[in-house]
Amino acid sequence: MLFRSEEVGYVADGMLMLEVEGQPAKMLKAGEAFIVPAGKVHNAVNSDAGESVVIANYIVEKGKPLTTPVK
Repeated sequence: MLFRSEEVGYVADGMLMLEVEGQPAKMLKAGEAFIVPAGKVHNAVNSDAGESVVIANYIVEKGKPLTTPVK
């Protein structure tokens, strides 16, 4: 899915590998924050042996869809 909204997130526990279109993959650990610009294809993978907890907020323009399928 392509998120048409900006995503602002925080890794509360564990580790996460974040891939964002046009940027090198980034390893995030507990206590680190990230921003995914609107319109960027992205993927996040738990890279810890246990669980990862992420708190995310989406900034969505009123009347616009949150996601669009990626072809």
